[in-house]
Amino acid sequence: MKVPFVLVTKLKRAVDTSLKDITQVAIPSHFTIDRQLRDKYPQVKWILVENTSIAMNMVNKGEVDAAVTTQLSARYIIDHYYPNALNYMRLSDMPLAPISFALSKSDPELKSILNKALMSIPPREILQLTEKWSKMPKVQIETWNLYSKQFYLVIALAGTLIISSLIWGIYLLSEVRKRKESERQLEIQLQLKESLSSALEEEKNKAILATEAKSQFLATMTHELRTPVSSIVGFLELLDGHKLDDQQHREAISQVYSTAQSLLGLIGEILDVDKVASGKYQIQYQRTDVNKLILEICRSFEGITQKKNLSLNVNITLPNDIQVLVDPQALRQIVNNLISNALKFTDEGWVQVCVHQHRFSDYQTGIQILVSDTGCGISQDEQATLFTRYSQARSGRLQTGSGLGLAICKELVSLMHGTLTMDSQPGSGTTLTLNLPVEICAPQPDISSVPQSEPLALAPLSILIADDHPANRLLLRRQLQNIGYEVHEASDGDVAEKMLGRMHFDLLITDINMPGKDGITLSKDIRKSHPTLQIWGLTANAQEHMREKCLQSGMNLCLFKPVSLGTLTNELNKLARGRPVTPAISHLNVDVLNRNTGGQKDLLNELIQVFYREAKKDLAEAEKAITVGSFSKFRQAMHRLHGASQLLEIAELKTILVPVEAMDEIELTNEYCLSVLKSVRSILQDVSEEIAIICPADIQELPDR
Repeated sequence: MKVPFVLVTKLKRAVDTSLKDITQVAIPSHFTIDRQLRDKYPQVKWILVENTSIAMNMVNKGEVDAAVTTQLSARYIIDHYYPNALNYMRLSDMPLAPISFALSKSDPELKSILNKALMSIPPREILQLTEKWSKMPKVQIETWNLYSKQFYLVIALAGTLIISSLIWGIYLLSEVRKRKESERQLEIQLQLKESLSSALEEEKNKAILATEAKSQFLATMTHELRTPVSSIVGFLELLDGHKLDDQQHREAISQVYSTAQSLLGLIGEILDVDKVASGKYQIQYQRTDVNKLILEICRSFEGITQKKNLSLNVNITLPNDIQVLVDPQALRQIVNNLISNALKFTDEGWVQVCVHQHRFSDYQTGIQILVSDTGCGISQDEQATLFTRYSQARSGRLQTGSGLGLAICKELVSLMHGTLTMDSQPGSGTTLTLNLPVEICAPQPDISSVPQSEPLALAPLSILIADDHPANRLLLRRQLQNIGYEVHEASDGDVAEKMLGRMHFDLLITDINMPGKDGITLSKDIRKSHPTLQIWGLTANAQEHMREKCLQSGMNLCLFKPVSLGTLTNELNKLARGRPVTPAISHLNVDVLNRNTGGQKDLLNELIQVFYREAKKDLAEAEKAITVGSFSKFRQAMHRLHGASQLLEIAELKTILVPVEAMDEIELTNEYCLSVLKSVRSILQDVSEEIAIICPADIQELPDR
């Protein structure tokens, strides 16, 4: 069966068979007459499309001028979709379009059957079938192609509406959140304003209290300094107004010297009051001869007792050789304050100090110190406030001072886990009882008391000493020479390491803290190459962790400055005899310098001169370090000065310089360093004056200060 090809155009358009007015024609890509049309009508632009429906839709929209299809398809589509829009014209000069069944080549039997069936159908029936198909109800053909643009438009519009709604919803939600956040911030600001108002009021009150505390602190300084100053003035009056024999004269000068030292110590202790309150005060327990300590304290008040015509009685029942573990500096400050208060408020009669061993329980013993007087006494109401800062009894307000002494005592006693109580009645005197639970120790042999005149059988040893401070090297060299050894010296760790590489030594004695390579690093470096070398460390930091650090670095012994002749002789004797060297810690008195120099006046004077010469250098380096802001160099200069001061037993310098060495560079502020420098200068000037009293004939040899 075959049907003719037709040209579909718009209804009102007149077209002839030459197609001279046609420029664009759509044709389905599967039509076989495509090539024939192109050859016959070369002026026409032929556009290939997928199917007839698309081609006729393009004609209806005006995208092309015409479309080529079969008559059967054109009539059906025009009748159903474009009845009043399109028409068609037969292409008479083109071959007919066959309508056939497409079969697979592998099915020849099916082809034969279909051909026979078609041949058996009369032409009239075929025409009826065709008419019936063309008149079928409307069927949707290629609806997507017909309405795709409208569908996309609807989708785009709907998407735009949805997105706009989402954006608007998000905007509204954001506005709500912003409003809530603004309300919350406003509430916070209101609360902050209230807090700031409260804080400002509180700071205002603190400022007022700070101003009052400043005035009270100045009065406190007077209170704490008056006792040693009064003692010094009393002894000076004795020296000036009384005829004393040589022995009494020397004793008076000695008491003035020791009291002046305690005065400097008290200055540092007063500044520790905030340290005690903040919990930073560290109790340093040491073996202490309490009998000797109490007697020294009482002797410092002899000038005051003679001036007021009072009797100061001391009753100590402790065995003479007993020692206890206690903080001697804290105990000295407590007893000083108690005796000072007793003498202050006693116009006639006596003050008595009693010390004895006391058992607090079946498992705990300690010492009990009672300070009694025949003074004016204190009422019960006033006693309740006496142990608070700046509090005074009525009689106390008639005296100079601000009431800080007993508060300091109470805090120090608490730190040592003791108690301080008062028993007093107006007009009947006062008794203060100090109970300290301490460990009673067996007497410790004093190795520094070994007679130096006794010859010791020491084997010959080659000794190298390393110290960056000339005064330290001078003293150590003279001590070793006094024992019988010649030594070699190195000014720092690097020089010592080089000398060990060139020469053989049996013993290295090195300072711990030196610029460049310190003693710890030096010990670690040389221990690998010198496994049998004896290494001793010297340090002014008398703490247990420092001793452990030295031993862990490979040292055989750690000694704490100052080192006495007896200690050196004893340890060298052990070393020469092949005995194990054990660490030893000595707590020396003020006269240790004479023992260390063997009582040689020339050596003592030389040591003092070297100390002051190097001290001037250290102070200059410290000043320079402050100027350039190098606090590490400042701390290093203070360490050198601290180590040298140990040779002269200057406890006040130790009190000031130990905290400096313990601080980090961040903690060392410019103001703090300047105050330390000022205090150090003042102490060194006082020390030089005291040395001038001890060695009056040689004071001109001291360097300028």
